[in-house]
Amino acid sequence: MKSRNMLSLKIAGILLATILLAFSSCEIIEELLNPYNAELVFEQIDFDLGGEIITNSSWGSVTLTYTGSRDVLYFNLAVNDSWVIQNIPVLSPKGEGIIQSLTLRFDLGVSSGTEVLTLEYAFDLNTDTLETMPRVVQTSSVRDGNIIFYPGFTDEDVSLDPPSILVGGVSIRYAYHEGDFPNQECGINECTPVAVSNSLQFLNDEYGLGFTDDQMSIATMKMATEWTPNGCLIYDWNDQLAWWKVKDQYMEDNDYPITTRNITDFNQIIYEIADGQDVELVLDSHCAAVTGLYQLDSKYVLYIAHDIKQGQSGGTVTEGLIYDPSTGTFSGATWANGDIFHYFVVECPEE
Repeated sequence: MKSRNMLSLKIAGILLATILLAFSSCEIIEELLNPYNAELVFEQIDFDLGGEIITNSSWGSVTLTYTGSRDVLYFNLAVNDSWVIQNIPVLSPKGEGIIQSLTLRFDLGVSSGTEVLTLEYAFDLNTDTLETMPRVVQTSSVRDGNIIFYPGFTDEDVSLDPPSILVGGVSIRYAYHEGDFPNQECGINECTPVAVSNSLQFLNDEYGLGFTDDQMSIATMKMATEWTPNGCLIYDWNDQLAWWKVKDQYMEDNDYPITTRNITDFNQIIYEIADGQDVELVLDSHCAAVTGLYQLDSKYVLYIAHDIKQGQSGGTVTEGLIYDPSTGTFSGATWANGDIFHYFVVECPEE
C-alpha cells in the first residue's frame, strides 16, 4: 500500500513538473514573440471634420503601447489578412525601459457606415523589418473612437478623402525630442496657437529661458499669431502677414529671446530637431508640433504631438504621419489625407 502511495506521489510530481515546464515554456515563447511588451488597442473612428460628420468610418486606429528601446523598432500590423501597416519605425523618446505609446491609423477594409465590433490581427514589433506580413493571428474587440478636427486656417479647406495605406522602408536618418513633450488640449480651430504654446514650453524647459506661464499660454499665443475664431493665415493675404511672421514680430516686440524661421527642407528639419530646436508642421488643415522625424527610402515618417478631439477632453496623442515627396502630400492619419505640405516653422533660443 505504501509503495502504491509513493508511486502516486511520484506521478503527481512528474505531472506538476510537466505543467510548470509547459507554463514556463509558454512564457518564454511569448517573451520571444513580444520582447517589448506591446499592447494594442483598436478603435473605429467617427469624424467631425469641420462640421462634416462621418459615423463608423472606414478608418481604424491602433494605439501601440510598448517598452522603450535604445534601438529603432519597426511595427507591422495585419488586420483581417491585410498588411495595413508595414515596417513603420517606432522611436522611444521617453527612454529605454519606459512604457510609452504611439497612435497610427489604417484602413479597416469596410464601407463607411459599417460598424466593426471585432477584428482579427497579427503584429510584430522588433528591431528588424519584415519581408512578409506577421501571421500569429489574434482577435480583438474594437472600441468607438472619434476625431474632432477643424482646419485652424482661414483660407484652406479640410480634405475628407481617405489616405493611402501606410508603407515603410529602410532607415536613413532620424531625430527626436526625448522625454514628455508638452501637449495641451485644443479648442476648435486653435491648433496654431496651441502648437506654438507647446513649443515655447518645450524650449523653456530645455533651455531654462525663464518664461512665465502667461508668456507661454494659449491665450497669449492667440494674440501673437493674430488668431481669429476661423484660425490663422498660412500665407500673406490682403495686406495681412502669415501667422509665423506676425508671431516673430510679437516675439521681438515683447523681448522673447526666440528666433523664428520658415523652412521647407525635410532633411534640414532632421538636423534642427537633433540640435534641440522646436519645429511646427503646417499643412492645409492643421498645425502641430513635430517631436520626431525619420527618413525612409523615399518617404518620411513624422511624429507630432497634438489634440485630435478639439473642444473636448482626452484627445492629446503622439501620432505618426507619412509624407511622400513625390506627391507633396501626407497619409496615415485619416484627417491628414492628401493634405498639402506648406512649410515648417523652426523656433530656437537666440544665441
